[in-house]
Amino acid sequence: MRARPQIDVEDYVGAFRAWISVAQDPDIDAEVAARQRAFVEEAGHWLAARFHGVVETQVLCDALTAWGRGRMRGLALPEIGKSCLLSRLIYGGEQLRIRQCPLHGGRWSGYGIEACPAGCSYGLNLTGWLPNDRVEAWLVLEPDADLEKLEARVAEHFDPAELTVYADRLQMLGDPRGELIAIDLTIERAGATPRLAARREELLAAWLGRLASSPEADLRSPVTLTRPPRVRTGFLDVTLTSPRDVRALFDHAAGRYLRWLTIETQDHDIASLVRFLALREHAWLAEVTIAADQAGGLDEALAALALRARVWRRV
Repeated sequence: MRARPQIDVEDYVGAFRAWISVAQDPDIDAEVAARQRAFVEEAGHWLAARFHGVVETQVLCDALTAWGRGRMRGLALPEIGKSCLLSRLIYGGEQLRIRQCPLHGGRWSGYGIEACPAGCSYGLNLTGWLPNDRVEAWLVLEPDADLEKLEARVAEHFDPAELTVYADRLQMLGDPRGELIAIDLTIERAGATPRLAARREELLAAWLGRLASSPEADLRSPVTLTRPPRVRTGFLDVTLTSPRDVRALFDHAAGRYLRWLTIETQDHDIASLVRFLALREHAWLAEVTIAADQAGGLDEALAALALRARVWRRV
């Protein structure tokens, strides 16, 4: 079992104190800005009084979120202020992108247009801040323990029986990815029909959006892959050709569901690309393929990434 991320409490508190000291919008009323600073200071003192030394980051995230629920609901802030403030408190800085979606239990990437990896509307959005009422709705939600258990079983076994139960649970929670998994399982078992194929395309378009477009098809969007991803039973099969592809993948909510990865590049430093991948958690990654003629000198980088993946294969 992989070790959970840890951080020194002083570093954690210092990260969001540093943010609040430099991130004040000049258009924000001085009184509101003062309330933001006071809230952060109060949170910092509360954490420092209860935790000492190196602690699991998730423990700090959970504790701070629980502490902030009532206080945040009563805090007068600008329209997007609660989203902005709470996300920084939970993450404690840019390196702490591990807070769980309270509905789906999955890890956020911290970048995406949809903060929840399942694409639901309950996650806090770290780049396009959400209105305060959305944040307040998020504050009263709790993680789905049953889904967390199912995800663990699917990650371990990844067979049709486990995927079927997992898909049913996702659909009960209103996650359209559950229907996509169910359709793929049906097609694998009985073959495609025009109706199933059409519905599958609708679900893929809604889930992947621009990620499934080619750069030529949508020049306005930075969130595209050089080669559109394949989707297999609700998980991604991706070929990365450049560092830009890595960012495009993990800037998107669906990036969390990467399971099969091929790395092919002639124009970039492949070791740097692999090291960049190794900086992230990959909860579902099971297979990585690198061309044999490109794998030389990658032992250190691959060893780091192997800590994030469960199975390795080179061809």
